[in-house]
Amino acid sequence: PFSFQVYTTDGTTAARVSATGLTPGLSADPVTGIISGSAATKGSSIATLTVTDGSFTATATLQLTFAADSTLPVIISPGFASLTPGEFFTYTISASATCGSLDGTTFTFIGTLPAGLTFDGIDTISGTYIGPLRASGKGGARTPELAGGTVLGSIQLFGTNSQGTGTLPLLFLPAPSGAVNVSTRLQVGTDQNVLIGGFIITGNAPKVVIIRAIGPSTGIPGALQDTTLELHDSANHVVYNDNWNDSQESLIEATAIAPTDFRESAIVIGLDPGSYTAIVAGKNGTTGIGLVEVYDLGTDSLGSSGNSKLANISTRGFVDTGDNVMIGGFIIRHVATRVIVRAIGPELNGSVSGALQDTTLELRDVSGSLIASNDDWRSTQEQEIIDTGVPPTDDRESAIVATLNPGSYTAIVHGKDNTTGVGVVEVYDLGP
Repeated sequence: PFSFQVYTTDGTTAARVSATGLTPGLSADPVTGIISGSAATKGSSIATLTVTDGSFTATATLQLTFAADSTLPVIISPGFASLTPGEFFTYTISASATCGSLDGTTFTFIGTLPAGLTFDGIDTISGTYIGPLRASGKGGARTPELAGGTVLGSIQLFGTNSQGTGTLPLLFLPAPSGAVNVSTRLQVGTDQNVLIGGFIITGNAPKVVIIRAIGPSTGIPGALQDTTLELHDSANHVVYNDNWNDSQESLIEATAIAPTDFRESAIVIGLDPGSYTAIVAGKNGTTGIGLVEVYDLGTDSLGSSGNSKLANISTRGFVDTGDNVMIGGFIIRHVATRVIVRAIGPELNGSVSGALQDTTLELRDVSGSLIASNDDWRSTQEQEIIDTGVPPTDDRESAIVATLNPGSYTAIVHGKDNTTGVGVVEVYDLGP
C-alpha cells in the first residue's frame, strides 16, 4: 500500500487536485489531496499534478518509483504528525522488509525540521515545538499563530540498508483543539437499536476524520465480535466498511490509531462541512457491546487556508441498566473549551419506538470523579443552558454546561429509576 499527501500554498478551500500519468493502481482524492493505492507495476514514472482553484490552475510533477525487491526497507511510521507549541513531541521512524533482515538500516532525511525539533541521528525526531511566530500587540510582541490545514513543515525520510533505499514524506501539521474526538459505548442491537453516531462539521473547508467501529478489542464480557460500519451524508450517500484492512489499509495505519482487530471497521475520509451519520451494527445481525468513535485528524484540505472543526457529536442507541447504560467519552485538547452535554429521550417519541422517557446525566473526569450531574435540565443551570441556543425540548431530559480543561471526560446516561429505552448523548463544542 502506498500513500502520498499533496498540499498547496496560497490556495483557498475550493482548491481541488487531479493527477495524470499515475502508476496503474493509484488514484488521487481531489478534496484531501491524498494519492493512494497499490502499484500494479514496478519502475519509474512522472505524474502531472494539477490544482484548480476557481479560475486559477497550478501544476507540478511527481516522480514515482516502485521496486519489486522485497528486501528493500519500507518506512511504515505515519506520514504526518501533529504539533502543539510548547508541548514536547517525539516521533520514531520505523521500517519493515517483506523478506530478509532490516539489520544495518539507517535513517536520514532532507528538508528543515520545524523550530525546536531535532533528529538524534538514529531513528527519533523529538523536541518542544516553538511554533510559527507573528508580530502582534504593542512593540511587535510575537505570539504563536495556528490555523486549520496549515503545513508547519515537511521533510523527506529515507531508510537505507544493503539492498537499497525506501522513502516517505513526513508532514508536520497543527494539532486540532477543542473537542477533537468522541467514543460512545453501549449494547448494539438490531433494527432501530443499532448504534448510531451523528456529527456536524462546521467551517469553510473539508475536515479529515477517521470513524471506527470497535467490538472484539474492547475485551469486555458480551462484546460485539464482528462489526460493520456505514457512513451517511445528508443526501444519504453511503460509504461502507466491514473489516478495516479490506480497504484503505495504509491510510488507516498512517493515522496511528488503526483498530487492533481485523474484524473491526474503520473509514478515513475528507468531509465537507455538513451533517453525517455513522451506523455500527453486528455482522450478520449479531449483537453485543460496541463502540463508535470519531477522531478529528487535524487536516482540513489540500489548501493552506482551511478552517473547520467538529462542532457537535451525538450517539443514539438503547440505554439499558448496569454495564449496558450509555457511556460517551470525549477528549478536550490544548485549550479550555466550553461544552454542553445533553441526554435526550422523550423528544424521540414519534420518531423511534421505545424511546427513553426520563434521562439522568453524569459528567466525570479521567479519574472517574464526578464533575456534575443532572436529572431534569431546568432544575440547574436553566438560563445557561437556554443561552447556548440548544436546550433540550422536554423538561425530563438532562443537560450540563461546563468549561473543561484539556483532558478526557465521560458522560453517562441512565434511565431514571432504572428505566430503559432508546436515548441520545450529545456533546456540543461551544468554543474556548
